[in-house]
Amino acid sequence: MAITMRRLEDPAEVLARAGAYLAARPLEATVLASATTRALGEAAPEHPRWWLLLEDDAGPIGVLMRTAPTAPHPVHVTPLPTALARELGAALVSESPPVSEINGDPATIVEVAQGLAGALAAAGTPARVVPGMVMRLFELTTLVRPHGVAGAARLAEGDDVGWCSAWLRVFRAEADLQAGRAPAKPVDRKSTRLNSSHRCISYAVFCLKKK
Repeated sequence: MAITMRRLEDPAEVLARAGAYLAARPLEATVLASATTRALGEAAPEHPRWWLLLEDDAGPIGVLMRTAPTAPHPVHVTPLPTALARELGAALVSESPPVSEINGDPATIVEVAQGLAGALAAAGTPARVVPGMVMRLFELTTLVRPHGVAGAARLAEGDDVGWCSAWLRVFRAEADLQAGRAPAKPVDRKSTRLNSSHRCISYAVFCLKKK
């Protein structure tokens, strides 16, 4: 069965061709579907914004997107069979700026990263695959609405910094424990601000680093 990789730059065309495929996979494709929908009506940005639609004779079987506005502009991919994931990774070797971070289903992104690393090595630029972050997504089955509480929401102010910082430390520690990660080391406010632009909300990130 022939498989094609169709490169698209119009989010409307992506949804027209793969909208049903994404909608049928709300957990696996939530990040990709949300980002693509958000891009509708937006002007083409200066940073990379494109999608690769993988199709067989029956229709879409996978989607990869590169829409993140911050460097290194990671790609995000839906689950794929091993051989196809490796082929997809190899196809990313000539992208500019170079692809160095991959988000998505853990098993798939390892194979995509290995395919890209292999293509880089063949081109004379050896690279190694390094796991960057692993997170879990949980599907909400039943929503229990909380009871009303006194007061109302307001913007945080300078006097709230201590309380907000304490809450964030507890939240991060509990999130790390739930995800099976080692607790994150405390960082200063400047580092937190710099790192926040690169934090990924997908299942995992694998970085390709030159040897």
